[in-house]
Order: sequence, then C-alpha cells, then structure tokens
Amino acid sequence: MMLIRRRLAAALMAVAAAVGSRGRLCAEDLRVPAPAEEIAVFPFEDLSAAAAPAEEIGERFREALEARGLRVLRPDATEAFLRRHRVRWVGGISREVGKSLREETGAGAVLVASVDLFDAGSVPRFALTARLVSAGPEPRILWMDAASGAGDEKPGVLDLGLVYDVALLEERAIDRLAGSLDPVWRLGHVKRPGPEKAARSRRPRSFFRSPEGAGAWKAAAKTAVLPFANGTTAPDAGQIVTLQIVRALVNGSNLEVLEPGVVRETLLQSRLIQEEGLSVPQADLLRAVLGVDLALFGEVTEYVEGGPAGFEPAVDFSVRAIDTQRGQVIWSSISQERGFEGAVFFGLGRIPTAHLLTSEMSRSLVATLEGPKGAR
Repeated sequence: MMLIRRRLAAALMAVAAAVGSRGRLCAEDLRVPAPAEEIAVFPFEDLSAAAAPAEEIGERFREALEARGLRVLRPDATEAFLRRHRVRWVGGISREVGKSLREETGAGAVLVASVDLFDAGSVPRFALTARLVSAGPEPRILWMDAASGAGDEKPGVLDLGLVYDVALLEERAIDRLAGSLDPVWRLGHVKRPGPEKAARSRRPRSFFRSPEGAGAWKAAAKTAVLPFANGTTAPDAGQIVTLQIVRALVNGSNLEVLEPGVVRETLLQSRLIQEEGLSVPQADLLRAVLGVDLALFGEVTEYVEGGPAGFEPAVDFSVRAIDTQRGQVIWSSISQERGFEGAVFFGLGRIPTAHLLTSEMSRSLVATLEGPKGAR
C-alpha cells in the first residue's frame, strides 16, 4: 500500500508539472467561441466493425456545414496542424492540442466525430456520433449529438419505407447532425439539444444510489467519464458505449462533463490503468489533477449489432460512480436490453441497432440518476 501511495504521489507531481499554468482557469479559457470563428473538422474515427469510408464521410459533413454558411477551417490547414503536432488520435482534444490549435490556426472549436456503425449489406445500417469542442487550453464540450438508422427501421405499408442504400442513411444522419449543430454555433453560446425521449423505458435492470451522494447529481458537478472496459468481441464497443454515456450526461443532466480527450490525456500522463476499475486513490489523483467531483467508469459485457432475418441487437453494460471528495461509490448499476423487447404488432417499438439501443439505455440511465432512491 505504501508503494502504491508513493507511485501515485510521484504521478501526481509529474502530471501537475506537465499541466503547469494550464490548471489555473481564467475568463479567457472559459469563454465560448464566437460564431464567426472557424470550426476545425478533425478526421472522423472509424469505430464500425466493417471498414467504413470515414474520410469521405467527414468530407461530406464538412460540406454540409459549409452549405449552411458556417465557417470551416480549410482541410489542408487542419491536416498540416495534425502533422506538425504528430496528432495520431483524433477521438478527442487534449489541453495542449486545444491551446496550440487556437494559437496557430485561430479556430474557435473542433468537430470530433466517429462512424460507429457502417453496414452496406442488403439491410444497410449506419450510425454517427459528433461533438463540438471549444479550442483553447481548457477544451469544453459545446454540443454533442448522434444519429443512426437502419434500412428496415420503418418498413411501412407494403414495405414501401425500406431503404436499400447505406448512402441514403448516411445522408440523413449528416443532415440531421449538421442541422442540430447549426443553430448552436450561430447563437454563440452553449445550447444543448436537451434529453431525447426514448421509445420506451430502458432503465437499468438493477441499481444502487448512496443517499450521501444524491445531491451530487443535481449540482453542476465536474464529471469525468473514463473509457469503459470492453469485455465483448466487438473491438470498439467500450468506446461506443462511453460516447453515448457522455452524450446522455451532456444533454440530460446539470453535470459539467469533461472533454474525453482531456480525461484520456490525464490517464496517459499519470499511467492510470483500469484493469479492475477505478480505485479510491486513483480517484483522488483525478480530483487533484482535473478537479473532478465525480468519476464514472464501467464495463461492456455484451454488444451485438442487429442484422437481417430478425437478428436481434443486444447490449449489456455496468456503471459505477465515485464521489472523489468523499472517496465513496455513490452509484452502481447494471443495464441489459434486447432490441426486440417491448415490441408489439408488426415490430412496432423494436430497436434495430445496438447503437440506438445503447443511446436509449444511456438516456434512461441518466434519467434514473435523479429519480427515486434505492434499487428496483
């Protein structure tokens, strides 16, 4: 135990030295970018099981933003910046990258996105998650949303609503997300889409909330969502579920959710490895370095996408939350759902993809955080 404490103390000193003055916020750090500033569009991540044309999808998203009159940083300027700073991971933005991007390009924000599902088969499926993050020494999530669709999602009368081309699903998703982002950026201040109403309740199958931590969920507490462990055969299931949890918290709670890139930066610098979850000493380190009040983490144990011939999507994951000030676990839950549960005649109410199922489960989870105490 003494050795662990010494290592944590050494890691804390190293990270604090690396962060330096960046840990001290000022009004300039917290300001919201002006709508006249440019948006840098980072290359889209491919989290789909199949090889998705992520680069082309990112280009079409950028064109959709420009078609709405939004100013977008030239692609060559963005690529030159990423090469210059040897940025290999584009799934988020760290403090150092955010600071350099603003200083060198003048961009006010970064669009970070991932193609979470791409299936061009006979029953196409597509899913896209995106967020807008302010550029600067303290990156903040300004907007976050997702869109997904399946060719057989709404077959309609005589199957007239069936979609056979994944390009159409992609076009619809890009149009919806670009349309969601457009008014947020034009207003010049943070305006979250708000929680979306799920088709039916997807509350956790079991959960526990500590009475001592009940007030933390209603306060504007600073929250870090750590990458979920992946215990499934789907390579990026942990990252997909993590993003949907972050999205649900950003849009459906009063919590101040840290940019995942900032969290990842801290985990790498402090060499925090979550093989058995987050320990209380590690939570203390996160509080000291990032000033977080709450730390959420979890594990995905099943993630099966839907498919043709009635193949049912399935998602299982667990979540825990630690109050870093008290050093206590104040929340734990297990969520387990199947896409066809609750479906009625003609498949009405079914969820055709694991991505959409995860999204609804995450929203129901966040809604439960401030609900009645105890387990059901």
